[in-house]
Amino acid sequence: GEFFGFGYDPASDDYKVVVGEVVGEGASDDCNGVVSEGSQLCEVGIFSLKSGYWRRIQVQQESPLDGDHKGVFWKGALHWCGIDEGRKIISFYLSEEIFHQ
Repeated sequence: GEFFGFGYDPASDDYKVVVGEVVGEGASDDCNGVVSEGSQLCEVGIFSLKSGYWRRIQVQQESPLDGDHKGVFWKGALHWCGIDEGRKIISFYLSEEIFHQ
C-alpha cells in the first residue's frame, strides 16, 4: 500500500514531503545490511522544499502498515500504525531517511 506524510528535518533545516509504496517483500538489504523475514521493500519519494526537487530511495520496512496511511509528524519523524504480531509504531526519520519500529 501507499503511505505519505509531511514534516520538518532539523538536521538539514528543511521541510520534506514523503510518499512511498511497498514494492516487494524482503527483496533487499536495509542500511545495515540486514534483511528481516517478513520485511517489505519500499520505494520512497522525498520532496525537499529547500531544493525544490524529488528524490527516490529504497528502504526496508519491518512491519506492514495498518489502516490510515497518513503519517503523523512528531520529533523529527513520521509515524504510522503497523501490524506484526500485534500493533506497533512504524517511524520514518527524516534526517536518516530510514524506518524504525
